[in-house]
Amino acid sequence: MNQYKPKYRHVMTSSDHMPQLAGRYKQLWSRPGYLIRRLHQIHVGLFAEACGADGVTAVQFAILSVLQENDGLDQLTLSKAVGIDRTSGADVIKRLVRNDLVTREPSKDDARANVVRITQAGRMLIKKMQPAMAAAQDKLMSPLL
Repeated sequence: MNQYKPKYRHVMTSSDHMPQLAGRYKQLWSRPGYLIRRLHQIHVGLFAEACGADGVTAVQFAILSVLQENDGLDQLTLSKAVGIDRTSGADVIKRLVRNDLVTREPSKDDARANVVRITQAGRMLIKKMQPAMAAAQDKLMSPLL
């Protein structure tokens, strides 16, 4: 089996502590937007590695976490709380409903809104996943500490 070997290597220079990328893409490593996107990719990978067996994505975990602390939010408020748009939020919530981790029902105050509540199964899953999620966060932050 062939091991994946990256085409470009990251090298830390002692003079400026900026990663220098061998090859033609080294300018990317001076762009904050690119670095933030890479950090997000790394975070998602670490989360999937630690928590993937439970079948929940980082965004789904975030929604469950928000509901655990603030149950009964409308979909739009919940989506904004985790930093996703209304359409993406509705799709994520639909998957969580399908897996019996949350319920969704029409709001009594606003007929246009749906209220989302975490189920007991959702609470139990958050509790079960907490140690693995914390380990993923620690692994992400360990180079900075």
